Amino acid sequence: MEYSTLIDAVLLSGPITLSIFISLLFLSVVIWAVIMGKAIQFSKEQHNDKKLLGYFSTAEDFKSIGIPKNFKQHKGFAFIYRETCRELDVIEENIPDLNFHESGMQTNKSNVEEIVARTLERVKTTEQTRLDNSISILATTSNVAPFIGLLGTVVGIINAFSEIGKAGSADLAFVAPAISEALVATALGLFVAIPSSIAFNYFRGKAQLIKEGYDGFALMLLNKIQHYYFFRKNENEGD
Repeated sequence: MEYSTLIDAVLLSGPITLSIFISLLFLSVVIWAVIMGKAIQFSKEQHNDKKLLGYFSTAEDFKSIGIPKNFKQHKGFAFIYRETCRELDVIEENIPDLNFHESGMQTNKSNVEEIVARTLERVKTTEQTRLDNSISILATTSNVAPFIGLLGTVVGIINAFSEIGKAGSADLAFVAPAISEALVATALGLFVAIPSSIAFNYFRGKAQLIKEGYDGFALMLLNKIQHYYFFRKNENEGD
C-alpha cells in the first residue's frame, strides 16, 4: 500500500472509522512516549545504583558511606539506604547505647532487626511499585489495539458493502479500494500493538532484574547494620 493510499483512507473514511484512526494514532504517541521514558529511567537508575554500590562496597560500615551531596538519593539503592538510616536514627535517639554484643541488649537486638527488616520490605515494595509504573499501559495497549483496528475494519467493510449495494455493482475495481481502506485500520492496530508487546516484555524483564538487585542490596545493608552494632560498637566502647 502506498503512503498516499494510507492518507486517503484516513481522510476519506467515515466519522466512526476516522475516530478509530485518531484513537490508534493517540495510542501510538502514548506508547512511544512511555517506551522512551522507561528506557531513560531504567538506564539512569541502573547507573546510579552501580555508583552507590561502589561507595557501599568500599565503606567500613553502613554509616561511613561517602555519598556525594549532589547524588540523587530519592530512587533505587540510595532511597533504600536513606530510609533505613532514618529509621535507625530514630531508634538510636531512644536507645543511645544500642549494641548487639551485650546480653542485656538481646531484646533490643531482636526488635531492631525486626524493625529494620520491615523497613527494608516497605521501601523495596515502594521502589518496585514505582518501577512498574506505566509498564501496564504497554500491556493494555498491546491487547486492545488489534481489537480497535479490527473494529475499524469491520465498520469500513460494512460501509463498503453498503456503498456496493447502493451502486448495484460488485466489480473488483469498485470493491477493492473500499476494502483496502477498511483494512488500513487493522494494519494501524498491529502497528501500535507489536511495539507495545515487545516493549512490555523487555521492560518487565528489566524491572525484574532491578528488583532482584534491590533484594541483594537490602541483604548487604542488613549485614552491615548487624556488623556495625555488634563489632563496630564493641570496638568503639573498648577504646
